[in-house]
Amino acid sequence: MNSGGRPVPLYCASPPSRDWTRSASVRWPPRAAAQLAFATRAAHHPGLGAIRRQVDERVRTALGDWLASAGHGRGPDVAADRLVLADAVIALSDGLALRLLYAPDGKEALLRALDHALDALIPSRSPSAPA
Repeated sequence: MNSGGRPVPLYCASPPSRDWTRSASVRWPPRAAAQLAFATRAAHHPGLGAIRRQVDERVRTALGDWLASAGHGRGPDVAADRLVLADAVIALSDGLALRLLYAPDGKEALLRALDHALDALIPSRSPSAPA
C-alpha cells in the first residue's frame, strides 16, 4: 500500500510516493518487460511456475487483507468477494504493465485510465459503510 492507502501496482520497483501514478520510482517498460519474460518462462518451467503462483497468491492475499481492513466486500461471502476484487486489481495492473510495453508514449493516458478504474473498483469507502 502507498501512503494514500491505495494498493501498490505490481510493476512498481520500490514503494511509491503518495502520488504513485506520477512517481519517479515506477520503472515502466523495463520492469514490465522483465515480469512478462519471467511469466513466459514460468509458463513452461514447473519450478518457475510454482514460484510465480506463490508470489501471485501472496499479492492476492495481501490485497484481500487490505480490502478487509478498509471495509470492502459484499454479498453472502464477503471474503470471496474481496478476493474477486483483488483479482480484478491484479488483472488491471498486469494489463497496464503489458500495454506500457507496446505503448510507452501513452503512459499519461494509461495512468488516468488506471486511476479511474481503481476508483470504480475500490471506492474510498465501502458502499455498506454508514454515511
